[in-house]
Amino acid sequence: MSQQRRWRAGQPVSVGFGGAVAGDRIVALANPKSAPIQRAVRRAREEGRLIDLTFGRQIRAVLFMDSGHVIRVAVNPETLLVRWSEGPHPPTPSPKIGGEGARSETEGRGEGYLR
Repeated sequence: MSQQRRWRAGQPVSVGFGGAVAGDRIVALANPKSAPIQRAVRRAREEGRLIDLTFGRQIRAVLFMDSGHVIRVAVNPETLLVRWSEGPHPPTPSPKIGGEGARSETEGRGEGYLR
């Protein structure tokens, strides 16, 4: 059985490049290449309901919101679906400098790292 997550009001979902949308307001997620989606985007632009969050990059997904807005984003639909279904995460604490939990200079750089 799959377990469905409940979104708290206003929890953001990252759409890449500093953009985010309210996860509880997303109705649908679509590939922008199909003709019906292109017509919906065109109609939303004409009616002033289109929001472009591509930041000049190629459109990879289109979000439909419960408010009727259509949002173009530059992140793949599969990536957005993962971010959307994971739900909100608590912030991760940053390591202390020089104390317990601090990382060494070469930690995390992979094997064979040369300075």
